Amino acid sequence: MEEVEKAKKEAIKQLGKEDAVDTELENTKQAALKKINTLNLKEQKAVFVKQVNEAKTVADVEKVLAQAQMVSDQHDKEDATMGNKEAFIQRKITVLNTKGSSKFERLAQRVILNNR
Repeated sequence: MEEVEKAKKEAIKQLGKEDAVDTELENTKQAALKKINTLNLKEQKAVFVKQVNEAKTVADVEKVLAQAQMVSDQHDKEDATMGNKEAFIQRKITVLNTKGSSKFERLAQRVILNNR
């Protein structure tokens, strides 16, 4: 009888540990999904959301989140470069506008705008 009680207590203890692991995993997933919503992932966001939802361990979630952060950082760099390109184009347009509005300059301005 004592062995049965001991086995029951051990089983309850084990279930409690599993529940705690499940709760920790779920909390980690929720936090990761919130973070993913703030990242610059563009069309890749759905892929990372799916990977987080399918993760089986906290370590898996953290790995996916780290990969998402790297992709976001890369997109931020690309966007900054595009921002610099936009600023360059705006400077060129300003120069063209200050030189007058000859037919050639208006054509050049349209070409610059079309190549954005």
